[in-house]
Amino acid sequence: MAITEQMLHELEDFARSHMVPDILHGWPHITRVLHYAGQINLEVNGEWDIIKSAVLLHDIGHNIRTEEHNYAGARLAGEFLESKKVPPRIIGHIKECIITHSRQFSREKPQSREARVLYDADGMDLFGPIGLMRALLSCGLKGKGFDCMIKKLKWRLSERENFFSQKARLYAREHSAIIEDYLEQLKKQLREMER
Repeated sequence: MAITEQMLHELEDFARSHMVPDILHGWPHITRVLHYAGQINLEVNGEWDIIKSAVLLHDIGHNIRTEEHNYAGARLAGEFLESKKVPPRIIGHIKECIITHSRQFSREKPQSREARVLYDADGMDLFGPIGLMRALLSCGLKGKGFDCMIKKLKWRLSERENFFSQKARLYAREHSAIIEDYLEQLKKQLREMER
């Protein structure tokens, strides 16, 4: 049994009901990652129903504070998919994608083609104007200052080549200039304020 269109609608409803209501990991992020995943999958030709399911569910664990979001999300997704009688092989595949999507919190790298698509698509949202905004907001919304922002921006730049697909690697290269420029200007202004 593959994931049907009806099941994808149910997964979307479930994901929306478990999303954090923010711009960083909420529904706008999911729609961007889904768009990127579609582009990457034209290159790698993975199982789209697995990829789309994993994209929809990959950040549902952000509301749970007792464990890292990728592990919490995989657990929640697995429970939901089991309740819908999805075969264990498919559940395991989707859970692998969710567990390994996080560049910061996964203990292992993605192995399957589908998991690598999610990893790359999620990583693409770290770059460009949106990626810059997400980095700054992630610090600002937590009440953290410029040191946090500098650290996050440097980390994003260090991830520029950490992709499996050519599409995602090229995207990160082409969309990292805004982060580099902003980081240099921020550091320059902070130095000037110290004088």
